[in-house]
Amino acid sequence: MATLCLISINVATKTTIRMELLTRHLIDITLTFDGTFFLPYQLYFTSEQLHRAYPNIDAFFALKRHHDPSLLFMNSFYARYAR
Repeated sequence: MATLCLISINVATKTTIRMELLTRHLIDITLTFDGTFFLPYQLYFTSEQLHRAYPNIDAFFALKRHHDPSLLFMNSFYARYAR
């Protein structure tokens, strides 16, 4: 079973903070059912949530470092979560 939510919000600071908290809460609920979540454009999920949902993510990051050691191909997802 899959559930998809598309939520459009006003991009005000207060609204963004509330959306981040809601997203993290929904991801926590998903993880209690051993689920995963789509890796969205907005990076509201925590590193812990990412590792719980995608236990092999570090292997992915290692492969990326192997094939792109100079970080020619970079994005905000990799910069934030691939430590």
